[in-house]
Amino acid sequence: EKEKERTDKIRIDNEDQILALTEKLANLETSSVFIQNELENKNKDALEELKLTKDEINKLVVELTTLKSTFDDKENNFKDEINKLVVELTTLKSTFDDKENNFKDEINKLNEELTTLRSTFDDKE
Repeated sequence: EKEKERTDKIRIDNEDQILALTEKLANLETSSVFIQNELENKNKDALEELKLTKDEINKLVVELTTLKSTFDDKENNFKDEINKLVVELTTLKSTFDDKENNFKDEINKLNEELTTLRSTFDDKE
């Protein structure tokens, strides 16, 4: 009889422990599902943020490419303008040099004429 009571008590304790462990297991499963859902939601949020960041980066790349192209165009136009000015200045310098040489030639001719006139004047005196 005592053995039966002891066996019943052990059986009841085991059943209580099994019920307690089953309840803990159910709680763990519920917690596990909750945690898994939370992780999935956080992953979705993180992926959405990455997508937004990637879109922003792509927009910036397009904007920078456009700015670079505009800068290159303006730089090329500036270089063209500088080259035109260099050509114009070279032409002006050449024209100036020609006129200066012509002026010097005229002065030399006038000096020669003056010398000739002096010589003629001196001879007549």
